[in-house]
Amino acid sequence: MNLGNKSMNTTILLSEQRCGTTYLSNIINGMSGQVKSGYYELFFKNFFIENNLMHLVKCDLEKFDENFHYNLYDTSIQKWDKCYYDVSENTINEAVNKCRSFVFKIQLFQILNKVNIVKKIKSPVLYLIRKNQWQRNLSMYCHENNLISTHITNKNTKKVDVKIDKDIVKKRCEYYNPIIKSFQKELKNQKNVKTIYYEDIQNKEYWTDEFINELEDFMKVKFTDRNYIPPFKKTRNFVNIINEAEIMDDEMIKKYYIKKI
Repeated sequence: MNLGNKSMNTTILLSEQRCGTTYLSNIINGMSGQVKSGYYELFFKNFFIENNLMHLVKCDLEKFDENFHYNLYDTSIQKWDKCYYDVSENTINEAVNKCRSFVFKIQLFQILNKVNIVKKIKSPVLYLIRKNQWQRNLSMYCHENNLISTHITNKNTKKVDVKIDKDIVKKRCEYYNPIIKSFQKELKNQKNVKTIYYEDIQNKEYWTDEFINELEDFMKVKFTDRNYIPPFKKTRNFVNIINEAEIMDDEMIKKYYIKKI
């Protein structure tokens, strides 16, 4: 895919998995008139290929350091690639400068949960948080165990019966909540970072002219189709949790819920 020369401002969409990043990135790119298939995410090998970033890719396994590097994922074979990129300010800045989309995704783990890297960059960053972390990690459980498709566009998709291990979901919340909250706190007053919440943007009523104007000003773009709606369906509507009485625990939902600050 060749979109020609770089001609737009690019914003980073920072988040964790199962927070609605694919939904939001498709809305933004769609409103910007860029409805296309492609790889909007940093750790995909194709992201580096499509955006002429392969000079940032390293394949010397003897020099790989898990504290400073992250492996690429090759979607053509659905496996991790042997090659990797530096988790650094330079990598992100080059990705922003050369990315041919209006927005691309970076998951926190793809920068090794290093908030200081984000604090150094000057490009616009949308930090997307899912307040209901219990629900997010239920979704992650289904995703990691291949119980349902990652993204659903066909409304006729059949519901899937799943049984969820509550202890695993609790462990995930215990691990990820402090990381997400740390980014939330550290980036709160950073002028080039705008924190938004999944529970807000999933509702069409939230997409007022005022909010869309704020996005345009923040991203330094002009949307051409403010009414664009991506085809994605909420995955949770296609999951039937067999042990729902045990899993949909109000105490756990409240305990791990992340509030706005």
